[in-house]
Amino acid sequence: MDPGWEEARTGAWKLLTPGGARTISHRKSVLIATRTYAAGAALQFLGLGAFLALLSHDLRATQGVLAVAALGSFDLFLIALFRSRKLPLEDPKALSAVFAQTFMIGFAFAEAAVLFGFIGLFIARRGQLLIYLTGAAFGLAGVGMIAPTRGRLARLQKRLEARGSSLSILEVLNQPPLPPYQRPGGRGGKR
Repeated sequence: MDPGWEEARTGAWKLLTPGGARTISHRKSVLIATRTYAAGAALQFLGLGAFLALLSHDLRATQGVLAVAALGSFDLFLIALFRSRKLPLEDPKALSAVFAQTFMIGFAFAEAAVLFGFIGLFIARRGQLLIYLTGAAFGLAGVGMIAPTRGRLARLQKRLEARGSSLSILEVLNQPPLPPYQRPGGRGGKR
């Protein structure tokens, strides 16, 4: 059963506070954690854009905008490439791990476009807000590509079924992760 986005939206606000990422519960499930990060990224990109818009900035297109757009396009290509990775067919733990890894790699690429736009904003002589907004648009598109939406999960399920897997992507991603002492390569004994 799909738990929806409510808990993710609630947890996403934590990403706006210093150290907030550490307070997000990773104990519930991979699905809730990845949805929380996706929603939090959207809040960060939009919130920072709103804050920067309050400052006096120029919105003319510059070469910096083109550079950020080129990087953002390349990031979207890389996200699409990583999204198409083969999924493990029989091992639920491996499927959950590959899903989380793919999400975090895509998340990093999406953040890179925003970071490049943010840095470009300050390198530009007059604070070109459009440079940041271009990076944020590509970042939002990247997060949209990797966010675990119902549609994306349904497509992943079809990919699994087409390759003969009996695993349910929703069941696998809704399982709470193993405690560190039970994970392969974990911390050893119980704490």
